[in-house]
Amino acid sequence: VRFVLDGYSIPVISDDSVQFHPLELSLKPVEFKGQGDSLTISSMKIGQDPSSFEKEMVGLLQVEGKFRNMFSHDEWVMRDEKSGREFPATFRGSYGGLNEFQDVNGDPGFIVEGLTTLPQKATLIRKVTDKWYTNVNWSFDLPKGEPIKGLENVNPEDYWEAP
Repeated sequence: VRFVLDGYSIPVISDDSVQFHPLELSLKPVEFKGQGDSLTISSMKIGQDPSSFEKEMVGLLQVEGKFRNMFSHDEWVMRDEKSGREFPATFRGSYGGLNEFQDVNGDPGFIVEGLTTLPQKATLIRKVTDKWYTNVNWSFDLPKGEPIKGLENVNPEDYWEAP
């Protein structure tokens, strides 16, 4: 038996960002590009967090695009360029794809916690990327073990069948 590692992901520090004017997004969508990922941000508004029972107000960024990397361990923030304050941003939406890229449809997209008014100018920043590495060309043969005493004649497939 040979073990083959085809790829892996690991969180890495990043500084990918895109700057935009929230009120102009519907007319001028912006594209975030970084490390093989590409997202189009098409609108931003203040609204209720759709998954919060307290109905707190948050920033909602509508996005769609393609991720080459994983994103479960990404860390995002949105900076209000006037005040300099940074707000944590979390992606919520759907993704899927069986090839190298995952199609992403943010519904609602990024939830920007603590943001209650639209800034005049903002920057979406990815501070950590859950980076996907492929073609690592790493493999090895697994050692062949000795049979466990008393289990030499046991068929493992017998345990997979439902009783």
